[in-house]
Amino acid sequence: PSTYNPIANPQKALERRAYVLGRMLKLEMISSAEYETAMAAPVTAAAHGIRVELKAPYFAEMVRAYMVDRYGDDAYSGGFDVYTTIRLTMQQEAQASLRRGLLDYDRRHGWRGAKASIAADVLDDAEALATELKQLSRIGELTPAVVLEANRDILRVISKDGLATTLTRPHWQWKPYRNQDYVGPQIENAEKIAQRGDVVHLLEQAEGQQQLVQVPEVEGALVALESNTGAVLAVAGGFDFYKSKFNRATQAKRQPGSSFKPFVYAAALSGGYTPATIVNDTPVVFGETLSSQDWRPENYSGKFFGPTRLRDALTYSRNMVSVKLVDSLGFKKTLDYIERFGFVREDHPSDLTVALGSGVSTPFEIARGYATFANGGFLVTPYFVDEIRVTDEVVFKTSPPQPCVKNCYQAGSQDTPVAETISAETEISDSESVQFLPQVIPADIAYQVSSMLQSVTRLGTGRKVYRTLKRRDLAGKTGTTNKQRDAWFSGFNRDIVCTVWVGYDNQKLLGNRETGAVAALPIWIDFMQKALAGTDETTFYRPPQIISAKIDKKTGALAHPSDTNAISETFRKKYLPKKTAPVPGQKNKEEDLEELF
Repeated sequence: PSTYNPIANPQKALERRAYVLGRMLKLEMISSAEYETAMAAPVTAAAHGIRVELKAPYFAEMVRAYMVDRYGDDAYSGGFDVYTTIRLTMQQEAQASLRRGLLDYDRRHGWRGAKASIAADVLDDAEALATELKQLSRIGELTPAVVLEANRDILRVISKDGLATTLTRPHWQWKPYRNQDYVGPQIENAEKIAQRGDVVHLLEQAEGQQQLVQVPEVEGALVALESNTGAVLAVAGGFDFYKSKFNRATQAKRQPGSSFKPFVYAAALSGGYTPATIVNDTPVVFGETLSSQDWRPENYSGKFFGPTRLRDALTYSRNMVSVKLVDSLGFKKTLDYIERFGFVREDHPSDLTVALGSGVSTPFEIARGYATFANGGFLVTPYFVDEIRVTDEVVFKTSPPQPCVKNCYQAGSQDTPVAETISAETEISDSESVQFLPQVIPADIAYQVSSMLQSVTRLGTGRKVYRTLKRRDLAGKTGTTNKQRDAWFSGFNRDIVCTVWVGYDNQKLLGNRETGAVAALPIWIDFMQKALAGTDETTFYRPPQIISAKIDKKTGALAHPSDTNAISETFRKKYLPKKTAPVPGQKNKEEDLEELF
């Protein structure tokens, strides 16, 4: 039957139709008029099947695992239609942004050379070469190709699709890889890039020209959540699922570094600190022996900045201030507080290094924690299956709890959680009554942390956010671990929270200067630029117990009315500073006494 398949072989199908109709006419089973009509009829056969609107294999595997966990082997044969929370355009942009960012990182670190080659006798045999090309696999949008000719100025290649392309200098030129920290001078001779028979990869540019690239060894992840419900909007678990099925968004537990600091600052605010509290950014040694085994934390720059307001300390990611906060609060109280954001206590050390994000978390866990700041203090439970149907009958529907914006803040204004965790999932037979998310931190603390994180994106380590997107409703924090092993950026507005991680699966160092602001932040900006396109700016909920006051920049005290350099700061009413700074230029009594000694 396949010989006469009208899709695979339309001409043979027409010949068979003519024969059958001729036999029917001869046997007087049809009239001459019916015969002529049937012979003139066009071929209408077409392939039928599910049209793939979105290729998202990392997410598809998450859904498959969820269904198997819920229904066992029936998941494969039960005729289920699964409706998810993923947004089509956001998912496409998540994968595209991550890939672009990883390719950019790879280019910064230089050409490593071809990883495979094809024998000369195969290159000279057109049929053998075609067979070899078919066996090469695409990785993401990268098309494999084989070098047919290399001279000083050009590389002539043939792609997996059999298309021959000549790459001129702008499209093959790279700097050579030396090590993770250094690249050599620009390669001027294409023969030093690749030789005849080498397998390389091409990426099509916007103008249609092919660009020589290489498959990145570095990996990454991106997750975006709806901050008010925890609905998963987009997931990218790596450069390419078929290169590595390990989903780094949900499975990679990595050190979050400074991106963990906002949770420490929330604990400090709960303990009576304010964004204007002064902490001395000075060196300190933790230990009893004053030996090389003692811990001597320092800032990324290696410099110390003296008395520093908390807002500035978070804005510029001053490590020493975070460490001193935990030292003051006690790491037990700090760990107790960060558990409110859904973190597993055992994943974080019971010592002062927790201040610098030395524990481990997945990008999903970090995004969930940041959602608590975005939505006013509520803990979401991320979910991605919205509804399940069998032959149009709804057999399962997620009813996510909602933040209680107007009437719950009063109950949640204390420094204790006001509700137990509520599951996002309900069977279809459950009550339709509205459930509310648990408020795990007070709304005023969520607002103050969000406000400080807005300073990060306008003035601090994440200032590229405002410079690029020109939006005032964005807040976030960079993260970089020791020796640039992990790079992070987590950020949000009122509606969307997004976390990006970049690093090597084998814990290899990213290289000098590959901080969160360099390696992860551009991916976040790339994604959010598309995700927020056409949307209005939002504002974070400001609880009535938050007030603004003018303060002295140097001391954090209330500014004297004559101070023209005073700045505005937010306070919880009960923590408004009691002291007022002296008249500008006039020393207070404490300063006079200090100068006597």
